Amino acid sequence: MQFIESIPNGLAQLAHWPNNALETQLFAGPNLSFPLSVSKLLDSELDGWARMMIDGPQLLGYFQLKPCRQNSVRLCRVIVNPQHRRQGLGRLLIAHSIGFARDQLKVKRIELGVYQHNQIALNRYQYFGFKMINQHAVATADGQQWIVVEMEKYVESNG
Repeated sequence: MQFIESIPNGLAQLAHWPNNALETQLFAGPNLSFPLSVSKLLDSELDGWARMMIDGPQLLGYFQLKPCRQNSVRLCRVIVNPQHRRQGLGRLLIAHSIGFARDQLKVKRIELGVYQHNQIALNRYQYFGFKMINQHAVATADGQQWIVVEMEKYVESNG
């Protein structure tokens, strides 16, 4: 298993993971629509960094980091291959994203937004020391209201 920069072949795999508009919003927020495509995902990567966790040719997970403020990035679009969930890969993705932001991007703060009902993700972020700073509602593709929990974590450089 290794982490690499995002590649189109991996994005082609990822584009098929969400099965409907609500799953797409759970993964990508309101700015990407269903069905996903390689071109939509590539466009979403233009203003940041995207990393993939792979095992040979198979994509296991993915995340993006986007600049948001001075010395800060936003962790977004974290997803684990549906065939490999509940195996600890989400923890590996989050740990790698924190290390990459701290060590490669040299940021001091990471922020993110997670839907309140996504309890597994919320628990993972809290485990890694992310603290809630705000909440707000957003409309979903089918007109529901979901609560977004905004979180942040301050990171210290290892060097």
